[in-house]
Amino acid sequence: MTTCNPDLPEPVAAEMKAAEAAITSGKLKPFAGEIKDQKGTVKVTKGQELADADIKGMTWLIEGVQGTLPQN
Repeated sequence: MTTCNPDLPEPVAAEMKAAEAAITSGKLKPFAGEIKDQKGTVKVTKGQELADADIKGMTWLIEGVQGTLPQN
C-alpha cells in the first residue's frame, strides 16, 4: 500500500495508514479465511491463514476482484 500519493483524500490516506499499521502489528490478517476465489470456491477456510509461500505463489484472484491473471 502507498499513502504518499498527494491526490489521496486525507481520510483515505489515514485509513490506509491505520490498515498498514494493523497488518504490520499482526492485528489485521488480510489472508485469513474464509477466502473464496472468483468462482466462489473456498480457498482458505475460516480460522486458517495463507502461509507466505502460498501468498507469493497465488495463481487465483479473490472473490470480487475483476480481471484475469496472465497465462504463462
